[in-house]
Amino acid sequence: MERSFALNNDLFETRIYSIDYSNAAEVSTIENCTSKIIPVTKRLLYRGTHQNMEGLGLGPAISYQANLLLGIVDNGDPLSNNNDVSFVVRDITGSIADFDNSGCVDVHDLRSLIDAWGISNWIGCREDINENGLVEADDLIELILNWGACS
Repeated sequence: MERSFALNNDLFETRIYSIDYSNAAEVSTIENCTSKIIPVTKRLLYRGTHQNMEGLGLGPAISYQANLLLGIVDNGDPLSNNNDVSFVVRDITGSIADFDNSGCVDVHDLRSLIDAWGISNWIGCREDINENGLVEADDLIELILNWGACS
């Protein structure tokens, strides 16, 4: 979780990322940063404007591709109120368009999306990536944006 303070309409911004360490360099034995270091990669899962979020917990799965997250907002400053917030984050592991869980978004996932084309209001339809109740062009665009993504 990252949070920031800004002097605009939304004073605080919260971002939640999925972090992948698999290709990152092991840095615990490096004495200085003069050698090339391969960083972790991160993928944005959520972006919002909750006031001064201090804590975060993973809640229950609410659909095949989404989990509820619970946040705690701290009132340790004069700008924030003490409260709880909840919101949805999608695709905690793997690619959102890897329908067959093969580890890659490929022609098999495209075929699955085509087979589900036009399906509406089917709870848990993985191919309805944006969960608007219809498998359509926006879902195809999301699949294309994730094409080749391998875990």
